Amino acid sequence: MIKINKFFVLIISIFICVLLIEITLRVKGIGSNNIVYYSSNYYGYYQIPDQKITRRGNLISLDKYGNRNSKKNTLENSSLIFLGDSITYGGSVVSNNETFSYLVANKMNLNYLNISSNGWGIPNIINFLEFHNLYKKNSTYILTCINDCYFRNLRKIEQNFFSSKKDYLAINVLLRYLIFNILKKSYSVDHEIISEKLDNLKTANISVNILNNFKKKLDSLNSKLIIIHSPNKERMKDLIINQSNNEKYSRKSILRIFSNYDLELVEISDHFKEKEIENFAHFFVDSVHLSKMGHKIYADIIFKLLNES
Repeated sequence: MIKINKFFVLIISIFICVLLIEITLRVKGIGSNNIVYYSSNYYGYYQIPDQKITRRGNLISLDKYGNRNSKKNTLENSSLIFLGDSITYGGSVVSNNETFSYLVANKMNLNYLNISSNGWGIPNIINFLEFHNLYKKNSTYILTCINDCYFRNLRKIEQNFFSSKKDYLAINVLLRYLIFNILKKSYSVDHEIISEKLDNLKTANISVNILNNFKKKLDSLNSKLIIIHSPNKERMKDLIINQSNNEKYSRKSILRIFSNYDLELVEISDHFKEKEIENFAHFFVDSVHLSKMGHKIYADIIFKLLNES
């Protein structure tokens, strides 16, 4: 009888521990309240269309393509098309109406499309546009990316920790995350076989060439392309102490590649006010992603760029 009681005590203790972990993870926003993705051989992956969730108090709403903008906005009635990776997408850090794409369009009283996804590379972006034929005459396309965007090539869904279905148990998300990182580490780059820097630079050349062809197509439609480089915290620190960029893969390398084409890369940090540079920590939530304040600052700068172009 005593053995049976000990067994039940053990089971109940394990259950309570699991329950506490589950509750803790859900409080942190982990669990069923997540955006779901699908896989594509042509453009890698994207958000499943027509989703609407509130995560960490922020509203994420997707249209019929999976774009993060109002469902009333279509290619036909929009003249601003924002492109990019997680910087443009905004993650769960901001609501739809706090992203710089929304703020810029609202300032200009125009409809817009936000075609972006976490972890996307340049081929993902352009292939998505090609697949869905999202080309528009007399429009402005604004691409905003960090350095890594040019080095990613065509990213596949397996390379990211994304869900292809709702996870109703947060602890299941945690276990999958641990397994994902163990597997990711086992497939890391072998530096004895390949030069990582050379590999990335060659990939960046491919990405910029894709953008060059993309711009030519837009030119034929009388549409404009504005390419914006979004800095990381290291770049911002360099601006404060007035020294050259220390990023692992310097934007200077990307600028050199751009110089071989009829393309201009706008360094958005060149447009920051001195006060914004000094207080840069307030508009980053991590090393690269923007806070609500960061999105507002970007929106003000992009709005100004559009009025000047």
